[in-house]
Amino acid sequence: MQREGVQPSNFTLSLLVKLMNRARKLDGAFAIVEEISQKYHFRPNVHVYTNLIQACVANRNLSRGMLTFKKMLKERTRPENRTYAILVRASLAQSQPEQAAGLLRAAIGAPGAEPYVPQDCLSTAPIHNLDAALVAEALQGLTERGHVHDLAVPLMSDVKNYRPQLRIDATTQRRIMSAGMGNASAPAPGNERRYEGFGGGGGRAGGQRRDGA
Repeated sequence: MQREGVQPSNFTLSLLVKLMNRARKLDGAFAIVEEISQKYHFRPNVHVYTNLIQACVANRNLSRGMLTFKKMLKERTRPENRTYAILVRASLAQSQPEQAAGLLRAAIGAPGAEPYVPQDCLSTAPIHNLDAALVAEALQGLTERGHVHDLAVPLMSDVKNYRPQLRIDATTQRRIMSAGMGNASAPAPGNERRYEGFGGGGGRAGGQRRDGA
């Protein structure tokens, strides 16, 4: 392609990253993105970054995927729903529930995203097209892993406060409330306020809504 004078694009890079991922060449995927983007003076877009993150997860390197996520935020490249879906599911699968919850808070613009999102990148992290099904899946995952009071309930409250238009299905809400009622443990320190908002509709914490997108 380069010999024929055809300039690569982000579409080209996305395809190349997918091919490198299938070949299990993670370092090669990163190297080709860096080489081509620098040579042709363009920045990787959200699709390239998300494919790199997918490659990291597929190659059992979630920590590198998180570093790539932070890099894209620092480059002011806003994530998409697929970006969060890959990272949240991988975090739950690899027993990192706090990270999964933090990522979703970043996606809705709620407090508590740090340290998973650097403070100077918080305005780039929220997205408008976050899938309610992904949030419901994560809430159920947190509940099934025994994190009802410390993670699932506070996150559900934050979704209602900061993204009231994002509707979580009634079945998921009932499962969380039922699990919470069956567990007599108290909320984690600092989460008492979030308990008050659970099940209370679409009120806004502190009178403000921080979408950030």
